[in-house]
Amino acid sequence: MSSQGPHPSNPSPEAIAQRRNLVDAKFGPGAWENSKPVRPHRCNGHVEDFMVAVTTWPMNDAGLTFRIMAKCFFTEQGKEPERHYKQPVPFGQQLGQKRGMWWSGDENTAEQEKHW
Repeated sequence: MSSQGPHPSNPSPEAIAQRRNLVDAKFGPGAWENSKPVRPHRCNGHVEDFMVAVTTWPMNDAGLTFRIMAKCFFTEQGKEPERHYKQPVPFGQQLGQKRGMWWSGDENTAEQEKHW
């Protein structure tokens, strides 16, 4: 177990300079500048599609997007399945859909609320 805690999310400029010096000392001069940026996983889009399907109402597409995501993890690079993109519904519109479903006279209740 390491005696150091987790890395801070927003390191100070001094910490970045110290890390740069450490990388250059360990891997040679210019190693910090020549390092490649971290790329997202090749199935990152499929994971995002699954998260959108799980967090929106109704969750009809959650099973389909999970199967596509799992299939992506087991395929070879370059042979990923097609994405099933679902446009996320804003939270306020979800409430409006439920309210309209259960209360048929929303216009009347809105007018009554004005008079209160």
